[in-house]
Amino acid sequence: MIFRAIRTGRSPVAVLLLAPAVIAWQQAPLRVSVTLVQVDAVVTGRDGRHVEDLTRNDFELFEDGRKREITHFSYVRLGEAADPARAAYGGAPPRREQVRRTLAIVVDDLRMSWDSVHRTRETLDRFIDRQMAPGDVVAIISTSGGLGAFSRFTTDRQALHAAVNRLRFRLDGVGQTDSVETLGAGGEGVPDGVKQRRFALGVLAAVRYIAEGMRDLPGRKSLVLFSDGLSMSKLPKKAEGLATQEMRRASDGANRAAVVIHAIDPRGLFVIRPQAKDDVGQLDPTELYEAAAERGVKHLDQQVGLDFLAYETGGTAIANFNDFNAGLERALADQDGYYLLGFQPGEGDSQRISREGKYHRLTVRVKRPGLHVRYRKGYMGETPDPREAPMSNAERLLAALDSPFAPAGLALRLTPDVEHTAKDRTALRVLLHIAGQSLEFGPPDAEGFRTAKLMMLLATEGEGRDSVGRSQTVRVKAEALERLARGGFVYTLEQPIKRPGPYQVRVAVLDELSGRTGMASRFLEIPDFSKGGLAISPVMMGDGDWRSGAARPEADLSPAIRVFGFDRPFSWGVTVFNARFDPSTGQPSVQLQPRLMQGDKVVWQGKRVPVALAAGMDPARIPAGGVLTLGDRTPAGEYVLEVEAVDPAAKARRIVQWTTFELR
Repeated sequence: MIFRAIRTGRSPVAVLLLAPAVIAWQQAPLRVSVTLVQVDAVVTGRDGRHVEDLTRNDFELFEDGRKREITHFSYVRLGEAADPARAAYGGAPPRREQVRRTLAIVVDDLRMSWDSVHRTRETLDRFIDRQMAPGDVVAIISTSGGLGAFSRFTTDRQALHAAVNRLRFRLDGVGQTDSVETLGAGGEGVPDGVKQRRFALGVLAAVRYIAEGMRDLPGRKSLVLFSDGLSMSKLPKKAEGLATQEMRRASDGANRAAVVIHAIDPRGLFVIRPQAKDDVGQLDPTELYEAAAERGVKHLDQQVGLDFLAYETGGTAIANFNDFNAGLERALADQDGYYLLGFQPGEGDSQRISREGKYHRLTVRVKRPGLHVRYRKGYMGETPDPREAPMSNAERLLAALDSPFAPAGLALRLTPDVEHTAKDRTALRVLLHIAGQSLEFGPPDAEGFRTAKLMMLLATEGEGRDSVGRSQTVRVKAEALERLARGGFVYTLEQPIKRPGPYQVRVAVLDELSGRTGMASRFLEIPDFSKGGLAISPVMMGDGDWRSGAARPEADLSPAIRVFGFDRPFSWGVTVFNARFDPSTGQPSVQLQPRLMQGDKVVWQGKRVPVALAAGMDPARIPAGGVLTLGDRTPAGEYVLEVEAVDPAAKARRIVQWTTFELR
């Protein structure tokens, strides 16, 4: 864990950088207490499909070899997401009750070959675009820690693609270029065994840490481990014992956190016979046979650890199989429904206390023939501590900032903008709209003012994390409260940007009087202005027609709100940086094209419009935009306005920025 001190106006607080956030306990299929043990079980037929018509009498449950009476029984079916459309861009963070599945994808990049990393990246990109559904909260985490802040649980597909893009073959790891060890003298050589064992133990510790960090997350939880294998044998006796012990700790941690582990070997279908890359010219037939057989034995041995983790937690292991997305689909389908079995130990207090801190084996059997059941193979006896120390305001603010879920307290809307000055200073400017009806004001003071106090925290997460805190006091007369409740207010936060690249922008707000919190986030690509390439700012929108001389509506809404009505014009605008100019006209050669999207479907696309440089404008930063009016035939709901900038004079130069808005 890495902590950094920041300031929130008065006192320093600590910000957790790399760990997944856990905030408050909600649904978990496995609960362990002094009076009740619950375990979830997935039952499939010979065709691999879920069997959903079993009753309590179809099951037998054993603890440490002792048969237990099943006192609690139910089948939990998550069902389909309410909205089948996938958003092309990330919108507002979901509420906890909207989450169907929570999925941690762990990539063992310190021990993977170049081939395996490449296949894993392709698999994850396809998963994000084609398989991730509404209600899925996903994190992509590398065991090297190289993804940094991009390892956060999120519903934002752009942020997840950015995490995949940062996965790299690690030269400081133990993986080889090829996923299959080369035979003969021409091989790359096997990395140092001590280093291999150390990295393998580190992977298991990371799996345990991540699984335990998911303990209080909502939804049906799975951890999918992409790895070139975890050997549990052919090690020195002491190292073998450590590996087995760490395997057990990892599976125990997952079981306690109600996390199912699925393992995928990205090496794919394995062929032991000699291949073109093998240097076998100096080997006689017997030596060649023995070398190929030894390669096969090593390969299978490396899959034993993956099988163990999956078996012990009720998951599946996908190996010797080239369709990795089908393997991911199996892991996702595994979360759609399960049986929940519970029993009461029925022991005295002294006996129950003696059970705590000990591992207990579970066995679940299905009486109906031809069925296969997967379940967690054990649990650690423990008693949840009901005493929880109250959180300070700073801790509540940080908890809201680090959570992947939007708190139900304060309603926020975040609009980012990027400013770049002639002195090569880049800054992020965030317009934050806070709904007034969610704030709590104190009683009137002697002057008739009522006061609300807010704590705000802005964090930009890229390769690292930078934060800036503010305290804000809102004082209004009693007669202005109704207007504030109706329209809310907008606060501006600014933060310098040290380097270009992808960022997750997050803002958390805490109402000190009520203790309610709110959080909003947005994925943003900060252009590299220093190289002189074409760039455009994020899209800003506002009510009314912004063209010169056009009348503005009386109810002029801030660009931070982005809520528009039918048959009324609204405007969009961007700033174009580093545009090329046509020598014959003296005008920019850049063209802008707007399009409207709902989910991942384009519902309208405008024509390309040239960017014009008016007198007095700075040619390095040109404002441009347009006006739209949507009729009452356009369905109400959430939309994305995407603006594409194209420079025909530059080959393959295409820049896209976007923002969300609501049509009512």
